[in-house]
Amino acid sequence: MKQRSPLKLSVIAAGLTLLVFGCASAQTVKYTVKPGTQSISIAASNFKFDPNLIEVPSTGVYQLTVTNKAGITHNITVKDPSGNVIASQTLPGGKTEQVSVNFKTNGTYNFLCTVDSHAELGMTGTFEVGTQGK
Repeated sequence: MKQRSPLKLSVIAAGLTLLVFGCASAQTVKYTVKPGTQSISIAASNFKFDPNLIEVPSTGVYQLTVTNKAGITHNITVKDPSGNVIASQTLPGGKTEQVSVNFKTNGTYNFLCTVDSHAELGMTGTFEVGTQGK
C-alpha cells in the first residue's frame, strides 16, 4: 500500500472541509418589517437563520418568535451597535421560543448563535434598525 505524505493528507482534508462547510455558507435572506408591526419570526436551523437580514423600521421593543427547526440546541444572541449583548435565549431542538429585544437606537444590530462554532459556520444575521430607504 502506498503511503501518503502528511502534507498531501492535510491538503485533502482542507479541500474536503471547504467542500462541506464552504458550500454551507449562509445565503442572505432579507425580510422587511412593516411599520407598526412589533413581531418578527425567525427560523433557526443547522448553521443558519432565516431570514438573516432584517430591516426594522424604527426603534422600540420587538418580540422575536424563534423556531429551532434542528434537532440540536442553538441560541440567539443579539448585540447592539456597540457590540453589547442585549438579548440571549437558548433554543432547544424542535422548539419555539419568544425573545424580547429593545432596539434603543438606529443602527446595525448583529445576531448569532454562540453555541460551539455555529457562528463561524454561518449562523449569523443582522437587524438594520431605522435605515429603510436610506
